[in-house]
Amino acid sequence: MCPAKSPPSRAQSPAADAAGPARERLLMAQIGAAHGIKGEVRVKPFGEDPMALGSYGPLETEDGSQRFEVETLRAQKAMLVIRFKGV
Repeated sequence: MCPAKSPPSRAQSPAADAAGPARERLLMAQIGAAHGIKGEVRVKPFGEDPMALGSYGPLETEDGSQRFEVETLRAQKAMLVIRFKGV
């Protein structure tokens, strides 16, 4: 996981090596601890508009091995509380 205070970073997709041109990645948020018992997690957003995180489409881990689709999100102080589909 990336440090919580790191600025947004860009990385290439490892799959890009075999699939042709590199696909640029942008660090949008960091998933933190579980929140409650309903499958929600705390997320620290790095974008200018934290609530827009849900409208970006599926999010991927840094290595591209997992995809997450936002089901619900709400603001809580400087964090978001998100429920991902299927989690």
